[in-house]
Amino acid sequence: MKSLANILLLLFAVSLPTYGQQKAVAKIQFKHEVYDFDTIDIDTDGYSYAFHFTNTGTSPLFINDVISSCGCTIADWPTKPIDPGKKGAIVITFHATQTGSFVKTVLVKSNAANKPKMTLQIKGHVKDKSPQKRH
Repeated sequence: MKSLANILLLLFAVSLPTYGQQKAVAKIQFKHEVYDFDTIDIDTDGYSYAFHFTNTGTSPLFINDVISSCGCTIADWPTKPIDPGKKGAIVITFHATQTGSFVKTVLVKSNAANKPKMTLQIKGHVKDKSPQKRH
């Protein structure tokens, strides 16, 4: 009986240091998740927007991959870890080659506990920059 009490006391003492401690995790918080370019001209050089974020977690944040919905949208993202409390940005460049409205998305994959997969979105309307001919 005494040895059972000692074992229980030992188990309690070993688990005590972990009680109340939280696991260190990365968390991602974007300032904006959607950006509207409004009306833009056709331009193959591209229009860019930086989606700024903060690692609000307690562990380094890794952006593992950013996948765009089409070839006209290119993403550039940090390849080094973002430490807790630090900021970063994912820059999305849209090459406007056709007129009309557009909505493009990029899938962000990271080690963030709150949003391991999330979608950023750009949208707008592309107009022809050449002057309209009047008849």
